[in-house]
Amino acid sequence: MSPEPVGSPEPPESSRSTEPNASSEPIGAWTVLLDRFEDEIRRVNRGDTSDLPDWAEPDGFPPLPAELAGRARSILERQRSTADRAAAARREIGRELAAVRAIPAQAATQLPRYLDRLA
Repeated sequence: MSPEPVGSPEPPESSRSTEPNASSEPIGAWTVLLDRFEDEIRRVNRGDTSDLPDWAEPDGFPPLPAELAGRARSILERQRSTADRAAAARREIGRELAAVRAIPAQAATQLPRYLDRLA
């Protein structure tokens, strides 16, 4: 019988986490994170906000590599644009709700008593 290898075996490709971590090389870790941000922007812009993860900065994350700075700036601008559109939509919905609430409720005695069957 051969001895068991020391250490834990490499997990299968399908079970590896796609979340960036401190042990990843900087470009790879940042690429995974930027891909996640882009996916989340697409989902929000389609109206799919279910199951969006909360953001928590990863511990010990490497500094942004210079070659990814342009992509990161582009993603940041799209995030800001999406957030601005969401805030504008919330304000518009608030105005519409205020308008609906301003319409006085009719008492039962103010309802029409006759039905115009000819119209």
